[in-house]
Amino acid sequence: MKTYKVAALLLRYPEPDWLAELPQLECALEEERRANHHAAQAMAPLLRFLAGPLLASQEHYVDTFDRQPRHGLYLYEHLHGESRGRGTAMVELLERYRRHGLELDGDELPDHLPVFLEFLSLLPRRQARRELRPVGEVLRLLARRLGEAKSPYAGVLEALTRLAPRRASADEAVQPSRPMEQLLEREGRSPQGEEPLLTPETLVPVASIRRRPPSRTGEPT
Repeated sequence: MKTYKVAALLLRYPEPDWLAELPQLECALEEERRANHHAAQAMAPLLRFLAGPLLASQEHYVDTFDRQPRHGLYLYEHLHGESRGRGTAMVELLERYRRHGLELDGDELPDHLPVFLEFLSLLPRRQARRELRPVGEVLRLLARRLGEAKSPYAGVLEALTRLAPRRASADEAVQPSRPMEQLLEREGRSPQGEEPLLTPETLVPVASIRRRPPSRTGEPT
């Protein structure tokens, strides 16, 4: 879907070249409003904000994402921290990118959310939703944190959470809802007020796991 491409651009550092395309980006969201659950409405505050002074947009981006690790857009950092598991997961993700013709620049990490959204935009709609499922809780966590910070970027994350399935079908593994809240209940915050790290080990275990067979080619987009 174009919606993933639009979200990928909106979550990148504001630059004049793509900011000039904001009207076209909004039109693309409206074209897919039924499939993207009216994402244009959720992203409208950010679109208005980015239409303002460039310097203010750039400063807000740096303050929000570069100076606030809890708002970081590196998905596996929230899931794995700096453990070896993050490196393994990124290698596997990079291989999936390459199989779909997505090559990264030398400075880009595969778990950066804008890069991941670029990848989703290349996939059939159903396959993209399946790819979203493992990071759905991270998206919800970021949406909540950005909302608490009153950042216009919260709308992009909120729109993405609507596209990320909360529940799996009967033959798939399912992650428990609101694992960060469950973790906070068990461990609480640090003396500095920081939330505990969300990792696979801290999630409530699933009683049984069955795998979905490989997706068939030719799925509708």
